[in-house]
Amino acid sequence: MRPKTGQTLVDVADYILLCHDGNAKSAIQAMQDEIQHLQHQLNLAVVAMGRGYTRGWVPDAERAVTGDEA
Repeated sequence: MRPKTGQTLVDVADYILLCHDGNAKSAIQAMQDEIQHLQHQLNLAVVAMGRGYTRGWVPDAERAVTGDEA
């Protein structure tokens, strides 16, 4: 979904809300759907990649939080 205006948007959150006509609940649902899709794609990639290719690295379900993100 794309906004119907020609505005230059700086803030990603504002852009997402604009794409959903200011409906925060709709925007959050769309983002949750996108996260679910990307998690599925990552799971497929992990299965397809050999352990030698990634040198044993596998994605972690837990997100590491640094001091910048708190």
